[in-house]
Amino acid sequence: MTMRRVCELFQKAGVPAGVFQTVNGTKDAVEALCDHPDVKCVTFVGTTRIAELLSQRCRSQNKRCLALGGAKNHLIAAPDRDLEMAASDIMASFTGCAGQRCMAASVLLILGKQEDLLNLIVQKAATLKPGQGS
Repeated sequence: MTMRRVCELFQKAGVPAGVFQTVNGTKDAVEALCDHPDVKCVTFVGTTRIAELLSQRCRSQNKRCLALGGAKNHLIAAPDRDLEMAASDIMASFTGCAGQRCMAASVLLILGKQEDLLNLIVQKAATLKPGQGS
């Protein structure tokens, strides 16, 4: 339901039809998307086995595919991010609830060279202490 609402918000914001879509379905729906000539790119977050199958099917047709297995959240840091906010939000994501929640990111994809972001995350992580604080 969340992604359906995201689609509605994109539409209300004026994003042209077809730019962002979400499809829920079984193997038939997935294969139809992978095989359709008008579908240029497929993204997926879920189990590793399904991510592998989806990736293989897309590759066999030279179709772009982002298949993130492991059913964990992946973060992407764009070069125009706010440095302090990004570092703080990334820290909160992978440390909140000791990393035992569905929003605990396990992968950070950094676009371009962003040593400042990586260094700040490492600096913040070095100050963490195990246990519950006030």
